[in-house]
Amino acid sequence: MISERKLAVAHSGFWHQILPFSERFVRRVNLRSRQSGKALLSTAAPDRKALLGELAFRLFAGSVEGGVLPLEPGRLRPELIAATFEYMRRFEDWPADALGAVDEEVAEAEAMAGRLTAMFHSEAWAADVLPCPSFPGCGFVEACAGDVLVGDLLVEVKAVERTFRIGDFRQVLAYLALNVASRRFTIRRVALVNPRRGRLMEMAVRELCLELSGRGEADLLQEVVSYMSSE
Repeated sequence: MISERKLAVAHSGFWHQILPFSERFVRRVNLRSRQSGKALLSTAAPDRKALLGELAFRLFAGSVEGGVLPLEPGRLRPELIAATFEYMRRFEDWPADALGAVDEEVAEAEAMAGRLTAMFHSEAWAADVLPCPSFPGCGFVEACAGDVLVGDLLVEVKAVERTFRIGDFRQVLAYLALNVASRRFTIRRVALVNPRRGRLMEMAVRELCLELSGRGEADLLQEVVSYMSSE
């Protein structure tokens, strides 16, 4: 069994075969992405930025109550910081004395959560919000969770200093395919949001599939499902 992230970055032969227009699509989508707020100036060490992105997202997600996103996400609590460090230790080989967050890191993560919250409000995505929507596994891809579902819009958050990449869209397609297999949610639109750079893009699922592959939504996603189930 592998994660949806592993599927997105590996299995390149499969992805190249079914997404022949990937390179051109990514160039276009980065040109068409919109600015939503100012970029966040970072003082964090490069090897800590993934951690701060995770802290910011967890603070953002934890602020949602009854499907409603408040205007401010609040503050990072020690227990949330500790839980995030334990989660990140699965992916980063940190020594025990590196498992604390300094004041500057906490401030940056809180600022990023505030930027993400502001972006959602500016796009009118503050109601009917479901953080971490779960998708059952399929074939060799294990169960996983997306970032945010807002009605029929699936939002993937990438708190990075780079532009959007094809791997980001492969990951979104993996979620969409898992959802087709499970028939759990109605998802008609997708968005990628970067609170660190203040950039976002949004498009219909049918448009995403057509621009990436030249094929219809049902045809493309069913092929991803079939591939997941093939091993």
